[in-house]
Amino acid sequence: MRNLWATWMALCIVLVANAQELHFRDNGTFKIVQFTDTHFCPMKTESDVAIDVIRKTVAAEKPDVLVLTGDVVTGEPAAEGWKRVLSVLGETEIPYILMNGNHDTEQDLSYQEITRLITSATNWNRKVIR
Repeated sequence: MRNLWATWMALCIVLVANAQELHFRDNGTFKIVQFTDTHFCPMKTESDVAIDVIRKTVAAEKPDVLVLTGDVVTGEPAAEGWKRVLSVLGETEIPYILMNGNHDTEQDLSYQEITRLITSATNWNRKVIR
């Protein structure tokens, strides 16, 4: 439990310490789109629906920030799944925040490995909140 807490705090510190400035729109609004329990499995073609939903929702809603709240990638190879999801998020050019759920580490990656993948995405996704 301490490792989980330490990892969570480290990720939050990275995100807060390097956060981009987010601003309200001229009309005073700020739109957040949240995706939860996407359960993306890279080896299952039916998981492509999750990717399509992200793309279509972002196109329709034009949010200011995306938030993915847990159980994002729940199939192996998890690194492949995370890279695919992170690439799609990068395509949107919208800042995003990711949180792990209880099923994310039931695959072949630890919380620390997932955190490294997410934070390394800043090298190829420039719009990550950092």
